[in-house]
Amino acid sequence: MTRFLLRRLASVVPILLLVFTLSFVLMRLAPGGPFDAEKPVPPEVKRNLERQYRMREPWCEARFLPALAEGLSPDAERALRAERPWASRLERICTGAFQYAWMLGNYARGDFGPSYRYKDRSVNEFVRAGLPVTLQLGLIALGFALCIGLFAGLLAAVHHNRWQDHAAMTAALLGISIPNFVLGPILIFVFSLGLLWFPPARWEDWSHMVLPGFTLGSVYAAYIARLTRGGMLEVVRQDFVRTARAKGLPERLVILRHAIRGGLLPVVSYLGPAMAGLFTGSIVVERIFNVPGMGRYFIDAAINRDITLAMAVVVINAVFLLLANLLVDVVLGLLDPRVRYE
Repeated sequence: MTRFLLRRLASVVPILLLVFTLSFVLMRLAPGGPFDAEKPVPPEVKRNLERQYRMREPWCEARFLPALAEGLSPDAERALRAERPWASRLERICTGAFQYAWMLGNYARGDFGPSYRYKDRSVNEFVRAGLPVTLQLGLIALGFALCIGLFAGLLAAVHHNRWQDHAAMTAALLGISIPNFVLGPILIFVFSLGLLWFPPARWEDWSHMVLPGFTLGSVYAAYIARLTRGGMLEVVRQDFVRTARAKGLPERLVILRHAIRGGLLPVVSYLGPAMAGLFTGSIVVERIFNVPGMGRYFIDAAINRDITLAMAVVVINAVFLLLANLLVDVVLGLLDPRVRYE
C-alpha cells in the first residue's frame, strides 16, 4: 500500500506540470489581454502595466528589438514590429519563457501570483475566499447524490421488474436528462417563490445550501442509482449469494451483509470523477444561486482575461481530480480483495 501511494503521488507532479503548461500556452494564444477594455488604456500606461505584471520583458525587447529601449511611440513600435516580424515573434517567445518560469516558480511556492484585473489583490485571496465555499457545496451535493442514488438503486435492485424498479429508473432518467441550469430555476420557482421553504440565493446557513446542493447532486444521484442497480443485479445472481439464501438468512441480511459490498464497486469507481466534477463543476449552480465560490471567480477571470486567476482555478481542479482518483483506488482495494496494489 505504501509503495502504491508513493508511486501515485510521484506521478501527480508530471501531470500537474503538463496541465500547467497547456493552460499557460492556451492563455498566451487566446486573443485579447487583461488590460483591454471598452475604454482604451493609454499606450504608455498599458506598456507600464505589462512590464509590472511580467507580460513584457525589457531583456527580451533589448535582445531582439533594441530600438524599443529608446522609448518609441506606440505607432512607431507597431511599425517596427511590422517591419521585423521575425524579431517580434522571437521577442514574444522569449517573454513567454520568462513568464512561464516566473509563474512556475510561484506555483511551486504555493503563490498563484497577483490578479491582473483586481489591483492590489492576489489570486491567493480569491482562492481562500472561494475554495471553502465550493468544497462545502461539493460535499453537500455528494451527500445528496449518495443518499438518494444508493437508496433508489437498492430499491430498484431488490424489487427488480416491479413498480418500484420502474419508478426509480424513471426518476434517474429524469435526473440525467434535466440539466442544472433548468433544474435550478424550477426549484427556486417551486420551493422559494411558491412554497417559501428555502431562500433563493446567497450562502449563509443550512437553508441556503439545500437547493444548490440538490441541484448540483441530482445528475450524480441518477448515475449512482443506475450503477447501484446494475451492480447489485449482477452480484445477487452469483453463487455465494444463492448459498446465503439457501442457509435461510433473511433477505435483508443477504443484501446488506453479502451482496452490497460487491454491488457497490461500480459506484466507487464512478466516485473519482464524480467528486472532481462536484467540487469543480459547480460554475452554473453557483451562478444561479449566487454562491460565492470558485465558479464565480473563474467566470469573471475568463471574461476579464485574468490569466493568473483562471490558471489557478484550472490547476486546483486538476489537483482535486488526481486526489479523488487516488482515494477511489484505495477504497476499491479495501472493498475488493481481488485488487492488488503490487
